[in-house]
Amino acid sequence: MARSKVVSRIITASALFALGATSATGCNDSPTDPTPSAIDWDATPRQFRGQNNALLRFNCPPNGTARRVWGVDVYTDDSSICTAAVHAGEISLADGGQVMIEIRPGQGVYTSSTRNGITSLPYDAWDGSFIVR
Repeated sequence: MARSKVVSRIITASALFALGATSATGCNDSPTDPTPSAIDWDATPRQFRGQNNALLRFNCPPNGTARRVWGVDVYTDDSSICTAAVHAGEISLADGGQVMIEIRPGQGVYTSSTRNGITSLPYDAWDGSFIVR
């Protein structure tokens, strides 16, 4: 599969979670997928590790509770998706909202910062990452 095809792939996360999927392979390629899946503030993308460049859409509920995140701009894949999105400035704890992430390979080091009321933590090497898009 060409890289451009992988990068443009948007996964209907609700379908993946409903089926208990652990891989993005074979998912809907349409950029106009229906409603993203609703997740809670504890959800992480760890089950998609290794599906590099896959795009996933989620809906974070309003009135969220911040959870732990490691990294700045590139987050460990055991970080909270919704909290990383707040840290990145895409949504707020109060309002929640739609989030798109991209699965990435692990990094050698993750730094920390405070942004939008969220303090991320530093970490050494980790095997999987994601970014908020």
